Amino acid sequence: MSFTPSRKTVEWREYAEANDLVAGRWLARAHTHGMTPWELHALYLRQDGRCYLCDDPLHPDLAAADVDHDHACCPASRSCGRCVRGIACSDCNRLIGFGHDNPARIRRAADNLEAAMRRLANDKLREAAVTGEEARRLIAAASEALRG
Repeated sequence: MSFTPSRKTVEWREYAEANDLVAGRWLARAHTHGMTPWELHALYLRQDGRCYLCDDPLHPDLAAADVDHDHACCPASRSCGRCVRGIACSDCNRLIGFGHDNPARIRRAADNLEAAMRRLANDKLREAAVTGEEARRLIAAASEALRG
């Protein structure tokens, strides 16, 4: 007994081949998220092939990209298709996942990260100023010793 793919699967594979897409990856991602591969590809094209969160380019084969969906609607790794928010790069998808899909929490974390980075930059500037001041003192001492 041989397996015969459906007409839609055959059509998708032909479309994918004509558009240089890895047919199986798109088919699997679409199926997992309650979409047809054409709907998923249309979403990719509406996003101009970019992550909907950070705007970085996505790989055209969806490598290192995830279909992000509202976990309040569909808590598992699969979704109904109606709660799909967009295609995100894997880094952004993990970021919002670890942030519990809570924009306020993610915003607070970003604000605190920026504050810590400013504090470190200021500490380094103060350290450089002390080092520069110390260097000037040593130069002055050396100059005086040479004169003496």
